[in-house]
Amino acid sequence: WTLSILDKWATEENKAVTAEERAKVAEMCANFTEWLDAAQAEQALLKPTDKPAFLSSMVAQGGPKLGPIEMEIRKLIKRPQPKPPKVKKNATEAANGTVNGTVNGTAPNATEGAEPEGGAAKAEEEDLPSHDEL
Repeated sequence: WTLSILDKWATEENKAVTAEERAKVAEMCANFTEWLDAAQAEQALLKPTDKPAFLSSMVAQGGPKLGPIEMEIRKLIKRPQPKPPKVKKNATEAANGTVNGTVNGTAPNATEGAEPEGGAAKAEEEDLPSHDEL
């Protein structure tokens, strides 16, 4: 799970998580994997009646070995993406014929025969009976 998130962050550009933070989590994962491999090798050498080399609670979610890695990943996942920088309008847009979001005086999403904004609200106001002022 954690390694798949790291791979995803490496392939896509995630500006909220820096390369150093990804490297830190990758190192934590590598250390955990090394420890788990060593513990499993040690467990394989033990007899069934011997004390276990490690407990399943050590590697379960939130356990002492896996818990810090999960907390670090969750902290990075919850971090919001930085807002994109505002784009300043320049003089070339005005020279190309765009004025206030319109091209040659027509709105880009305007359709012929479309009701102007507020047209439905005005029609509803006309249907209502007039109220006499006191």
